[in-house]
Amino acid sequence: MQVEGLNEEMIFLKKSHKKERGELRQQAKGAVNVEVDVLPPVDLGKIMDDMRAQYEQLAEKQKLDAKNVFDKKVSDLHALAITKGPLTSK
Repeated sequence: MQVEGLNEEMIFLKKSHKKERGELRQQAKGAVNVEVDVLPPVDLGKIMDDMRAQYEQLAEKQKLDAKNVFDKKVSDLHALAITKGPLTSK
């Protein structure tokens, strides 16, 4: 008699548990919460502008350096030509 009562209670609890599980699954469907940490966007246009400015500055410096080297060579050759005199061909 006591065993029968426990068996009935176990059957009832299994059915109740199965029903609650089904209800929880229905509630959980579509109730997904996702959080994503996103870094602030990178301004590639600004980065390219900065790189372009650095490149132009470097190109201008190299151009000025090359001009100075050329002017120095011309000045040296001019001074040499003055000290040695005109070239004569025989």
